[in-house]
Amino acid sequence: MTTSFVLLMEIIGINRRAIMSVLFQLPFNVGHLILPAYGYFLRQWRWFQFAISFTSIIMLPYWCLLPESPRWLLLRGRIAEAAEILKKGAQMNGLPDENIEADLIKESKKKKSSNAKPVAKGTIIDLFRTPPLALETVIVCFVWFSFGLYFYGCAQYMGHISGNIFGNVAFGAACTIPATLISIPALQYCGRKLYLIISNSISGIAMLIIACISPDNEVPVIVLSSIGMLGMAATLCNVYLYTGELYPTVVRNIAVGIAAMTARIGSMIAPFVVGLKKTEHYLPPIIFAAATLIGAVMVIWLPETRNRPLGETIDDSKQLLASTDKFKFSNVSSNLNKV
Repeated sequence: MTTSFVLLMEIIGINRRAIMSVLFQLPFNVGHLILPAYGYFLRQWRWFQFAISFTSIIMLPYWCLLPESPRWLLLRGRIAEAAEILKKGAQMNGLPDENIEADLIKESKKKKSSNAKPVAKGTIIDLFRTPPLALETVIVCFVWFSFGLYFYGCAQYMGHISGNIFGNVAFGAACTIPATLISIPALQYCGRKLYLIISNSISGIAMLIIACISPDNEVPVIVLSSIGMLGMAATLCNVYLYTGELYPTVVRNIAVGIAAMTARIGSMIAPFVVGLKKTEHYLPPIIFAAATLIGAVMVIWLPETRNRPLGETIDDSKQLLASTDKFKFSNVSSNLNKV
């Protein structure tokens, strides 16, 4: 998902970036929804693993079907290849393509003249190049970690609730689809920053309430867990988009990859947290809630990226961090007036 999302981000324009990044998550939601059906009909784990892995074969031809990122090619000085891809896109959309290569050459010369040194290949070290960049990376990674911990932990937590395990998991997964669709207008009007704080807070509060009620109240626990999954589905739509917009082209794939890795660490820890239910029923929801609420507070220190062009170099990221008020949110009321 990481590489394909970065490729999508670098091809789509500003106006459709939010909607496409949200729609990108829908197959993930659908896969989560049908997973209980796989488990119900395939009780032997080997057949279950084979079935969910077999669909990955469909992606093998992608290497020759998908185009390379024009942004990445342009940054590497491969102007002719970038122009060829953009010309195909223009032809498919019925747009003029005569001046594409000339415009790319002009843009490339402009960037070379404005930069005293050539653009170097990005590395993981660049994510921590300056204190503001390091802080940004730590916050982003923690938000992803808390998502992985909560999302996969809550899914397993619902499986431990009394009742039908397949029905419980399917119900929680079904809630992620409307949450994903709601994210399309929410990201436009709330911005990335405020919406991420809201979605994390909803999930955290739902888990805090679960910790305060008896585990014997199955229906409220299932409903609140589903609300938590709804919030996390919204967070998933946002963190991919937000991370991709925070980091420039030279390190975007690295940044999203590192962040996604921290989410996997959270998902690996999640089963052990769920297992704490045997000690005290309130321990798992309190841990899940604490992680997401801490992440919501940390997001305050990130800059807003809505309607901003994607950065190309580390200097662009430095400029974004230096030129924005970290404690300022998108003007929601002015956005609503445009509707």
